[in-house]
Amino acid sequence: MAVDVFSDEWAAQWKALINQSQAFREAGRGWEGSLVMVLEREEGGGAAAVYADLGGGRCLQARAAQEDDLEEADFVIGASGETWKGLLEGSLDPMFAVLQGRLHLRQGKTAELLPHAQAAKAMVSAAKGIDADYEI
Repeated sequence: MAVDVFSDEWAAQWKALINQSQAFREAGRGWEGSLVMVLEREEGGGAAAVYADLGGGRCLQARAAQEDDLEEADFVIGASGETWKGLLEGSLDPMFAVLQGRLHLRQGKTAELLPHAQAAKAMVSAAKGIDADYEI
C-alpha cells in the first residue's frame, strides 16, 4: 500500500533503505549534518517535508520535518511534486534536475553540498523501493 511521500511512515522506510545501501555507506562516510527535502505545492497548497540526520555513512534519523527543521537544517532543498517523483522513482537524475533549475537549494551553500553529491544520489536512489503517494 502506498504511503504519503515525506510522511513519518515514508521516512522510516527511507531510513531503513538508506542504511541498507552500500553506496550511501561509502559515499556518505564524511557527511555529518542534516538535510530537509521539501515538496513545494502549487497555488498556495503548502508543503510537505522530510528531515534526515546523517553521520558516518548512516542515516541516524529520518522523519516528517517540523517547523524548526526548516530553519536549523544544514541544507534545505525544494522541488515540485513532479520533480520529487521523478527523482525518487529514478526517472530523473539529481544533477540534471539541478542544472534545469528544478531543484532549489533553499538553505545551505552549494559549495558545501557538492562534496556530498554521490551520497545525495545514493539517498535518492534508496527511495526507489518505497511505494509512495505523491498526491498529498
